Amino acid sequence: MNNIQKLGGFAFLLGLAGYAGAATPASSALNLSAKITMPACDANIVSEVDYGVIPRGSLNPGEANYLSEKAITLEVSCNMDTLIWVKVTDDNPGTDMKPDTPLPTQVMGSTLITLPSESLLGLGRFAPNVSIGAYALQFEKPTVTKNDGTSVDAYLDVTDTVAACASACGYLNEKFFDSRKPYITTTTGGGTSWSNAAGKEFSFPIKVLTTLNEGALLAGTDDVELEGRTTMEIHYL
Repeated sequence: MNNIQKLGGFAFLLGLAGYAGAATPASSALNLSAKITMPACDANIVSEVDYGVIPRGSLNPGEANYLSEKAITLEVSCNMDTLIWVKVTDDNPGTDMKPDTPLPTQVMGSTLITLPSESLLGLGRFAPNVSIGAYALQFEKPTVTKNDGTSVDAYLDVTDTVAACASACGYLNEKFFDSRKPYITTTTGGGTSWSNAAGKEFSFPIKVLTTLNEGALLAGTDDVELEGRTTMEIHYL
């Protein structure tokens, strides 16, 4: 990203060329100035998804345990129409269920879905070789509003870097976070013509799906704290 730059100091003299002996022509100076500046954005999200107290006796001892689906919203507000990318980072990596048991399955509504390991985020470890479980984040169709108050019919795209998608844009109604393409952006268009969707206000609905490991693997008398932590950074051009 560039630092603030100033573009100015251009002066143009407008007038008629004078002839020898003629009166001095009238003139006026035109000053052209501008300031190229970086946009600034603020982000706000529910910082905690709390499942409360889960009795150990309620856990299925031999199967994965699916917790209720939670809904949160990421709100982004910028000082001008801006192209943004949301980078999702698992702050507790390597603690999901991938190393321990092939249970990358989540409940969405009443439907069981299987997610790739790259979509699972960690909840911490119960023991050195036992994960507590995993969770996933499903981004849904965003709402984008421009500086003039008009709404943009926006969709989602995922990328592995911060770069405009030109005509090769995705246009998804919903997408699970995937660590292979951790940047989520907004697009708009139709047919074969799509581009990044700029806006001043962005709203990203997100579903949180959480699975705990088999109850037998979490047996004991000590309390178990879920330690899911995710950082969402806002990047922009």
